[in-house]
Amino acid sequence: MYRNVIVLLCVCAIVAAGLYAFLHHDRYSILLLQKDSGFVKAYKMDKNTGRLWWVRQDESDLVEDLSSMPKVLPPPEKRAIELARSSTLPGTTGRAYESIKSSLETSKGLLKVYGWNAKKIADQTYLVGYTYAEGPASNPRGWVFEVNLEAEIVRPVVCDPELEKKYSDWALDLKKKN
Repeated sequence: MYRNVIVLLCVCAIVAAGLYAFLHHDRYSILLLQKDSGFVKAYKMDKNTGRLWWVRQDESDLVEDLSSMPKVLPPPEKRAIELARSSTLPGTTGRAYESIKSSLETSKGLLKVYGWNAKKIADQTYLVGYTYAEGPASNPRGWVFEVNLEAEIVRPVVCDPELEKKYSDWALDLKKKN
């Protein structure tokens, strides 16, 4: 009886070791799947060498020219955040993120930074906020932007009475999201 238990444990250990070796030494990661005239084409990267390959059914080849590889767009929320980060705030000369960072660096006391988040409010329009709280009892505060992805237009909500009125509930919800 003990012999059967020992054999079963040995078999399990061998299977586990084989599975670990297979998963640990997987050299490739899939970067992109692309549908190309009815066929699926995948791009994979060799983790050891950094070389990029394309694979399509029974054929594969090394990608020599990276410009021929299709570009992968980040999710819309991330694109909206990047547009807001790189925009300029009224009355400042640098990018929004640098202005926000320098403003927070002069702040005194306990500071809890929630960071960037975005919420879709229309087809191509996102409300993007950078929020923080000064002290445990304070309400979240921050900067809120209206971002139109299609036109790549960023408008600060604060200091614009029309946008403040339009997005008052959305901005509170964006700040509470954290």
